[in-house]
This record gives sequence, C-alpha cells and structure tokens, in this order.
Amino acid sequence: MPTRCFIFALAALCCALMVGDAAACAFCGRAGDCLFDSAGAGQEEAGSEAGDNYAEFQIFRRWTYTATDGGSAGPTGSRGEPVTVTWRVIDDGTPITGVLPADPEREFEGEQDSPSNLVAMLDGVFGASATGQQADAPWFSYIERSFDRWAAVSGLTFVHELADGGAAIDSTNAPYGRPGRYADVRIGGHSIDGSSGANTLAYNYFPDHSDMVVDTDNVAFFSNDFGDYRRLRNTLMHEIGHGLGLGHVSAAGSAALMEPTLGVTFDGPQYDDVLAVQRLYGDAFEKDGGNDTPATAVDAGEFQRGESWAIGLDGDVSFAAGQPFFTAEHTDLVSVDDISDLDYYHLRVLEPVLLTANLKPVGPTYQESAVDETAEPFDASELGDLELALYEDLSSAIVSVAASDTVGLGLTERLRRIELAPGTDYYVRVRSQTANVQMYRLDLMFQAVPEPASAWLLAAAVVCGFRGSRAQRAPLDARRSAVP
Repeated sequence: MPTRCFIFALAALCCALMVGDAAACAFCGRAGDCLFDSAGAGQEEAGSEAGDNYAEFQIFRRWTYTATDGGSAGPTGSRGEPVTVTWRVIDDGTPITGVLPADPEREFEGEQDSPSNLVAMLDGVFGASATGQQADAPWFSYIERSFDRWAAVSGLTFVHELADGGAAIDSTNAPYGRPGRYADVRIGGHSIDGSSGANTLAYNYFPDHSDMVVDTDNVAFFSNDFGDYRRLRNTLMHEIGHGLGLGHVSAAGSAALMEPTLGVTFDGPQYDDVLAVQRLYGDAFEKDGGNDTPATAVDAGEFQRGESWAIGLDGDVSFAAGQPFFTAEHTDLVSVDDISDLDYYHLRVLEPVLLTANLKPVGPTYQESAVDETAEPFDASELGDLELALYEDLSSAIVSVAASDTVGLGLTERLRRIELAPGTDYYVRVRSQTANVQMYRLDLMFQAVPEPASAWLLAAAVVCGFRGSRAQRAPLDARRSAVP
C-alpha cells in the first residue's frame, strides 16, 4: 500500500493509524507547514527536537516525567529503566481539538473540534456500565488488556486513574499527569474523517504528552468481534506504542504492530515491537527494583542432579516469513537492554553437582527500516555481544567462579561442568558488551559429580566481587525440568 506522511513544526507530536485502500501516517499538531514527505526524515527531525533519537527500531523518546515517576527528584531515569504510566478514558463531552489537516485528494476538510463521544460508541458495541464506573463497563477489559500486554513484555507498569479534570485533548503538553487529577495517557474519541475509503482509525501523541484520539466514525470496524475484537485491541495497542515513544516501522518478512497499516493476522506486539519497548524500558524483571544486583536476583530455585532450568524460551522461536511470533501467552521474553544492564539469577543446590550453563542470544532475521526507506537485513540475534559469569557468596564477599566471553555476536556462551556445593548461594550473571538490546535464552543443567576414580579436574579462578545480602524473587515464566 502506498503511504503519505506529513511532519509539522509543533510543540507536541502525534501519529495516526490509517485503514483502507491507502495508508498514511501523520505526525501532527496545532499549526505548521509540511516540512518533509518522508517518514524517515520526519522521524529524525522529531527525535532531534525531542532530545532523544535512537536509530534502532524507529524509537523516538521515552517518558521523562509521569504522574508517579520523576518530579522534583528528577526524570524517570535513563533508557532501559522501568516506568509507571497512568491512563484513563475521558468522559463524553470533554473537548477534543482537531489537529489532522485537510487532504484535498480525499476531499477531507480537516479534523474539526468536537467533544468526545468514545464512551457512547463503546457502550453501543459492548453495553454500558451498570454502576456508572468505567471499570465496571463491559468494554473496560479490552482497553485494560491492551495496556497490560505492553506491561507483560516490558518494564512498564500501567495504572488506571479514576479521576479526570475535564481539560481538552489537544496538541499542547497540558495537562500533565497528576494523581487524583489527570492520567498520563487520556483516551478520547470523536469524528475525524469518516469511515469510507482510506481513513484514520486513531492517532496518539508521543511522550510526555501521550493522549489518544479514536475515530468513532469507525464503529462498524471496531465492533467486528473477530479474534476477540482484535481490530479494536490492535488499534489501541498500536497507539499505546506511540504513546511509549515508538514510531512507525517497516518490518518486511516479519510481523510488526507498529507498521503504519493495521494488521489483524497477529495479536499485539511482535518481535520488533518487543525489542523496541525493552530498549526503552527494559524487560519485565526491571520492575520492583530490577535484577541488576545479587541482592535483587531472580530466584531460580534449588536443584539436584538430573534437573534443569531455563528462562527466555518464548524469545527462542522459529518462524515462517511474515508469520507472527508472539501471542498474548508469550511472556517469557528476557533481555539486557544496554551495556549498563546486568541480569542476576540466584540458585542453590541440594547436593554436589556439576553445572553447565548456556547463554544463547535469540531473535529472527528480517528486513527492518523506517517507513518508505530501503529495508536493511536485521538479525535480532546479533544486536549484543553477551557475557556469562558465575559467582558464589562466601559470606564476606560475592566472588567470581567462572566466566565466558569467548564467542562473538549471535553465538552461545557456555560454562561447562562447574562443581557446585550445597549450602552456598550462587549467582549467574548475564550482561552485554554492546550498547543495544539483546534478547536471550539461559539454560542451566545439573549433573552428578563423578566418583573420585573417574572425576575430571575442575578449577575456578576467584576474583573480588560484590558484598551484600540477597532478596529472593520468583521468576515470571521460567521452565524447570529433569534432564532427559
């Protein structure tokens, strides 16, 4: 499908998702003239004005201040750190200022100012709340699940805000999220450009002004119940992606939620989308203090001979070109998001065993680029050069036992037959030597220690490490099994 993009000079940016026989993306605002006719050029300019622009995954910028994070203590942190974002559907009657410009080729006179009627549209499709509270409405779960899916694959936490002060949704940065007053992400809807031909489904501003406007003219489209209302949910999840700082992407030979045209053959964020959001906010383990130190390590458990444990299996996939990678059930997706990101896993053993650990960088190969630019081969398994290390707690210090950094991009690092003793806390550490995100799979296998007559010689170099205590954390979706 042909695309047509418009970039405007403005205080806040937004991106529109189109449907029909032609597609267009529009970064739009209050006023301005067309500066670029290329999606790629526009994204570079937008990122530059915003202060952050990352070439990989067509990322714009992450949230700097939210209703709960940042503030007088400073911004939300650096790239890869977790963030909490609040959201709410605005009440019907709340003003929405039209921002999409006229398009003579479509005989579109431009988006007009009018109040939100999104709740009425959703009530008509799903039924109204019996209590008058949004959370009790039959449609509420479809919106909540759209936010929850992004949270399940990243360091983001989303919280529904109960209050809204009634300010207009427009291209200014006001109002900012405030607990008990305004959500960070406010969702409304009204008539934008009709429902015939090529038309807008919704648009969304980028952080720190990530409000969403849905075109309620498309009630027939959104009321299609295929795939549990996938058209509605994928539209919402696409726009939420913009609200997190993700731009449009072209991912040929793959599926991507952030393509400028709506896809319904898949459900929710796909591989490129997950890499992008984890680059900005880290993986799901970054929440609640992260797992960047031995004291906050993910607890893998206690093991004995013949057992194994693995994490990151959902990211280690094979696929046919153009087929989706992930469903809503895929949550075991772990990564290191930068050089500064360290992932620790804690374990103990119930008897003397030999540990073999394999650290595999994972990800498919596809063509990736900004919209309307020449796609380049993109190997998601070669984004970061991983390093694997094992530490033990000697009470006085946590010291190194062994490390592996012997292979390059895309290859598996291994620790082989390291003897572990019961009564000792061990930590496996994953890190990257590359300033990029890298999804990985970690496998731990435990074997019996041979009898002395046939034992191999085992050696371990000890170097200074960390001091501190450990707080156990349960893994999200790790797999444990007996070694066959």
